[in-house]
Amino acid sequence: MINTFRNKITQEQIRQNKSSMMRMDMIRFVLLVLVAVMLGMIYKIENISQKIQMALDNNYEVGKNSEVTLDNISSNEEKLVRKYNNELMQKYINYFPEIDQDNEMALGSFVEEKGGYLGNFDKVNTFFELLMPYLYSNELVFSKNEVSVTMSPVGSDAENDVPQIENNKLIYDNVYPGVAAIRKFTSKGMNEYLILKDQSAAKILNYRLIVNGGKARIVGDKLYIVDELNNREIKLMNYQLLDANMNNVGEVSLNQIGAEVVEVRLNFDENVQYPLILISR
Repeated sequence: MINTFRNKITQEQIRQNKSSMMRMDMIRFVLLVLVAVMLGMIYKIENISQKIQMALDNNYEVGKNSEVTLDNISSNEEKLVRKYNNELMQKYINYFPEIDQDNEMALGSFVEEKGGYLGNFDKVNTFFELLMPYLYSNELVFSKNEVSVTMSPVGSDAENDVPQIENNKLIYDNVYPGVAAIRKFTSKGMNEYLILKDQSAAKILNYRLIVNGGKARIVGDKLYIVDELNNREIKLMNYQLLDANMNNVGEVSLNQIGAEVVEVRLNFDENVQYPLILISR
């Protein structure tokens, strides 16, 4: 009887040991399966992440390519161009992307009593202010030290005096026959871009110029103001006439007409390809 009881105990111990080993084997198997599944998920996630990144990169390239223009066809340089709601800008910004790419500043707040946007420019050893008028025919005002200058177009079309404003730019159409104008602030002051749309475009533009505390001086296509108190020259305007490839296509000559009028005369070949752009900066 004793031997039979011992045998049963021994058999039960063997059965329990086998059961324990089976449980351990099952646990090991389950752990291996879990590790394999987790590794597979990590691999898939990495692949998905890579595919998403590739898709984003491809979409960026497609978006970028859909918004580029050629600054110079021969050099094949690509430049980004902003989207505009203004019809005039939609038409001409692809010809002249420099309108966007020139260093640009916000218009800032409108100064109602002055009828325009006031820009303050604090450079090394110099400070000046510019009032960029809202209406095109109103006076642009420049002041520095004891010198103040007012400049306004003569003979511009008053019916097209009010601008559309987009992307920190004042956009005017037909301020002169066949001429559109875009004005904006830059880090150096103000730029004006006059687009000569076709052969009907005016080739002589006149501006009334009044200087207090100094006098105007013309050198070729540049307009300087002489600060009489400090005996210094201040460059007010520098003109360039360019085609769509940003090549100079003619001469810009400035002439003093009477006491207060400056004439901007454009001289270029009649066979030139329009549109053209006259930049004053």
